[in-house]
Amino acid sequence: MNNLDLLYGDELVINKNITIKHPTVMDIKKLGYEIYSTYVYLLTARPVDVGDILWVDCKIWYEDVTQWEMFLNFFQNHPDTKKAIKWFTGLECEIAIVDNVTYLYCKEKEIYMNEHFYLEMREYIKTINYIPTPKLDVENSGNKITQKYILEHKRKERKNKEEEIIDLSSIISSLIWKGHIGLEVWEFPIYSIYDGYFRLNMIDNYDKTITALYAGNIDTKKTQIDIEKINWSNIIRF
Repeated sequence: MNNLDLLYGDELVINKNITIKHPTVMDIKKLGYEIYSTYVYLLTARPVDVGDILWVDCKIWYEDVTQWEMFLNFFQNHPDTKKAIKWFTGLECEIAIVDNVTYLYCKEKEIYMNEHFYLEMREYIKTINYIPTPKLDVENSGNKITQKYILEHKRKERKNKEEEIIDLSSIISSLIWKGHIGLEVWEFPIYSIYDGYFRLNMIDNYDKTITALYAGNIDTKKTQIDIEKINWSNIIRF
């Protein structure tokens, strides 16, 4: 699926029986932003994202857990995971094991969904919500002893996690007041909301740079400006 499809709000059609919802802002508002955020987290979180919990609480090393295994654990132990699957697909699912292979199974429609389905869905949900894949400190550290120390420290600090300073409501507010968008914003697909927010930032940065350049406030001998690189119409790399 390309960026044009995502901007339009196309859903992800995996096959004739399975479609992944591309929610609008109103869809998220009706569900509740906090619930939506929980759904997205449960469907997209990586083992390394909870590596501190896995190691400190369970003595399980995050690299020994696959993405699929962690999702299945969430599905079996966190009721909201089942709700998230139903909200995004419309399917009521349970765990089924056939020939030692684990599936999500929708009894009503007799649909079996394997690891490939989950990974495809996960990537789509990450994309429409502009979720990056950052390299965490534990992944950048030199050895396992250092990694363990980082995870143990992170576990202690997890309860003191800072509150969000930018959330969906603040982004929508930015688009309404800065982008001069009216009530139609509530019908925008979520991908367009994040795309618009980052696009406005690119436009502002470009305009300020060009204004400073023409005003002679930038020493071009010391600071080379690549106009094409900062062009606000460039593809957003996230």
